[in-house]
Amino acid sequence: MTTIQKSIGTIEASQLLKQALGATSVEHVIEHQADETFSRFLVDIPAGQVAYSAYRTARGGKAQDGSALPVVLSADMMPAWDAFAAACLAENGVDIAYQAYLAARLGVDPGAPCPCTPEHLRLTTAPDWDELRANKPDIAAAWADAANALK
Repeated sequence: MTTIQKSIGTIEASQLLKQALGATSVEHVIEHQADETFSRFLVDIPAGQVAYSAYRTARGGKAQDGSALPVVLSADMMPAWDAFAAACLAENGVDIAYQAYLAARLGVDPGAPCPCTPEHLRLTTAPDWDELRANKPDIAAAWADAANALK
């Protein structure tokens, strides 16, 4: 395998971190302690994005239909994941947090593309927590991982 080494500056590194993590801000910090210098980045990530990233990781980056889940939440999905995160941070169980997510999504999840056009998604009624645990335990486990990521 051939590799190429590339040097990037802190501004580009900050932009890449912000994009890759779905961060709202990135700050580069340089600290001097005695004769040593340390460099680190402080990253602000919305709690909904943190939970979603854990869910995505648990699902292996794949949606229920096998399509790739995006790394960063879309603007229309952020309120639902923020509702999930807020419920988790209020020390509710994953079942209550999932219900908050569903309420923000009005009880529906995007489904498969319609035959009319690939951009148009069918909306399907999302399963409640008990149904999800009984019929799709792997997905319920991913939701639990999302909740645990906020602890």
